Amino acid sequence: MKKLKKLNMKLKEKKKDEPRDYMRNVIGKIYNTLKYSTWETAESELNNIPLKWDSYTVNKVLKSHPPMEKAWLFFNWASGLRGFKHDQYTYTTMLDIFGEAGRVSSMKHVFQKMQEKGIKVDSVTYTSMMHWLSSSGNVDEAMQMWEEMKFKGCHPTVVSYTAYMKILFDNKKVKEATRVYKEMISSGVAPNCHTYTVLMDHLIGSG
Repeated sequence: MKKLKKLNMKLKEKKKDEPRDYMRNVIGKIYNTLKYSTWETAESELNNIPLKWDSYTVNKVLKSHPPMEKAWLFFNWASGLRGFKHDQYTYTTMLDIFGEAGRVSSMKHVFQKMQEKGIKVDSVTYTSMMHWLSSSGNVDEAMQMWEEMKFKGCHPTVVSYTAYMKILFDNKKVKEATRVYKEMISSGVAPNCHTYTVLMDHLIGSG
């Protein structure tokens, strides 16, 4: 009887894993198609995949990190799918792809489109914008993005506060970073391990 129960449990677990394995294989296949095929071939294959294209699936494909140009073509291709609409997650991932590649103007274009279309812009999106702007040397714009986030009523999370403090410390803006840390504490947002790592790195670096 116990053996039968164990067997039934294993079968149930296998059934749970099957959709996950299937999706992983599908995403892998799409990634390879985007990476190694021309866009014309890739588009033809995408049109023939028997798949429900929702935000989760499109975002998974984008997060598989296909070549930047193909990612953008795929993003636009998905926009034309019947019944599909990009959301804050797919937009933010596309924004991250351009940011990581140093394509700041393209990243700003995606962010602008996001706002024009009324897509929700949350703290995750703002934090990404701040990070990539700062990484590309646009520190003032990163600081403006922080102020815009708060002005729009988007409450910073511990991740947002920590990322912004790191930007300020890295650019020798110690007073501003200290003020942000105090603001975080007074607003009731608790620091995490990464926050303390950022603070310690600054203290060690400043002797």
